[in-house]
Amino acid sequence: MAKLDKISELLRTRILRGDYTLTGFPPIMQLAEEIGASRTTVRAATVALMELGLLEREATGRLVVTKELGGERRLHIGFLSPGANAADASLAEHIERILAERHGQLRKITFFHWTDPVLLNAIDNFDGVFVIPPAEALPEDVAMKLRAANSRIVMIGDFAPLGLHSVNFAPVTSIRLLLDHLGELGHRHISFFNTQPMDPIIHKRLGLWESWLEEHGCTGELVNEPEPSYGLPLERAYAVAKDLLETGVGFGGTAILCTSMPAYVGLQRAMYEHSLVVGRDMAVCCAFDEGMAPYMCPSLTSVRMATPDKLLRASVEWMAGGEWLGSLLCLWQSATLFVGESTMIAPATLPEYLSVRLAPVQFSHEQRNRVTGQQSIKIRESSACNSSSVDFQTI
Repeated sequence: MAKLDKISELLRTRILRGDYTLTGFPPIMQLAEEIGASRTTVRAATVALMELGLLEREATGRLVVTKELGGERRLHIGFLSPGANAADASLAEHIERILAERHGQLRKITFFHWTDPVLLNAIDNFDGVFVIPPAEALPEDVAMKLRAANSRIVMIGDFAPLGLHSVNFAPVTSIRLLLDHLGELGHRHISFFNTQPMDPIIHKRLGLWESWLEEHGCTGELVNEPEPSYGLPLERAYAVAKDLLETGVGFGGTAILCTSMPAYVGLQRAMYEHSLVVGRDMAVCCAFDEGMAPYMCPSLTSVRMATPDKLLRASVEWMAGGEWLGSLLCLWQSATLFVGESTMIAPATLPEYLSVRLAPVQFSHEQRNRVTGQQSIKIRESSACNSSSVDFQTI
């Protein structure tokens, strides 16, 4: 491929990825120095991109990325998140598919705190911006800047009380599905395990756990060891769980509700090292599975995030100039409970000769199936605030 073609392809790729959305298209001289080519070759490459409709020249003579492709206006959407995880990556993929239908661009940007200049710059340079919040509380002065931004901002979570358009795919109240499920299995002592930073969502989950225990006359141990922002919740979960098991303190009771996948993974590893098995020695479930519940071993009982396409599509239409329908908060009204192998009938509901366990009892696969009935992996749709009975199949 000739050098001109390589430069044209490089610049075309950058434009389609939205690389120049924040900075603007650079001058010919700057590009020539960066790429290591002559100004004549770079200028020829930009002419080719103008013919493709990717660049246009303003009255001042400056080259800018065109807002239209084939007569249709292209959307430039930002996706700002404080880090990388499976849930955020999945959300970005859904948005990219929606934007592909209208030749739009999604630019993924990492920021680290609410006053990060990267965030404050991005909210004025896109048509719209999706914002995944960091763990820390949103300051009012930053909320004011978000409300006044040139871009149309959509917050992931509930920021409607601050006057910001928001979408929530996983209502916090849906963890009651997990607690109801454990209650139906006979668990009366359910511990709460958290190593995530104490953001508003974790506070709400903790409050719901406390209120559920009180409503149902149950008890539980609070193991709350939040990692500082930008720390490693998984490593902390492993260290905390390992320490509790080695010192003999343990978690108490028969079931544990983990607030996140990192908490669950760290706990499971620590249990494994102490010859304890999730779903046999302790029922364990997770607030949200980040799409991994069916593939864990054992499969993990959890609340799964609702399919986001409907709310994301409505958000993109609003960013394109449409109307925002309804209240500031668009809330997915149902949550999905995935019943995996990680939760079993509470020991107190087993035959008497198995209910008193001074040490972990080693059940064979055949014995466990005969006593509890092996649970088939099942997904059910329920209201976020109301749950019906959990269905089991004995095989």
